[in-house]
Amino acid sequence: MENKKNYQENEFVKNFLSVYAANNGRKSPEELLNRTVGNNGFALGQRDVLTGDIKIKETEIDGKKQTFIVLPTVNGNEFSLMSLMGVSSLKGYELTNAVDVEFEVKNTKQTRSIQSDLIEDFDFTDVWQPKSRNLLELAAMIADKEVNLTGKTVTFLGTAVKPFIAKKDGDATFGEIYKKGYKRAIETKLWKIE
Repeated sequence: MENKKNYQENEFVKNFLSVYAANNGRKSPEELLNRTVGNNGFALGQRDVLTGDIKIKETEIDGKKQTFIVLPTVNGNEFSLMSLMGVSSLKGYELTNAVDVEFEVKNTKQTRSIQSDLIEDFDFTDVWQPKSRNLLELAAMIADKEVNLTGKTVTFLGTAVKPFIAKKDGDATFGEIYKKGYKRAIETKLWKIE
């Protein structure tokens, strides 16, 4: 619990929480304090170099204001910190076969396939494993230069897909409408940082 107090007092984290709460109509975004993590337009194997800075990015997606923590690159790109965090294990992920996903359009069940797409010589040991799996704690570490990413090269290793069965109905808040029992999948981007 000592670490949580430390990163929650970090000025960058306080500022992010304030902007996040304002954009999302919440007084206290509690879900972020304990959240641990897991199509960006990059080609497999594509690289970019981080500036070492950390920023709050506000944008509108599907008419809703969204707030992200991003890491800028020397080429003007911005990576979502949450996306870069990837996963600590590929247990349950499908790395070679397509996975069917079910959803609804105008009350009609539809199916589409999602395919994992990884670089040819993919090795999970290359996937970046951050010092913390807590998003805000890691953001504080980067802001305080405890985790120094200045000049580090980010390489896109690809996308892994984890199939699951929906435990409850889903609405269009985060994309597709689906029902309890539908086949769903999580797509996770995998990155190397060195």
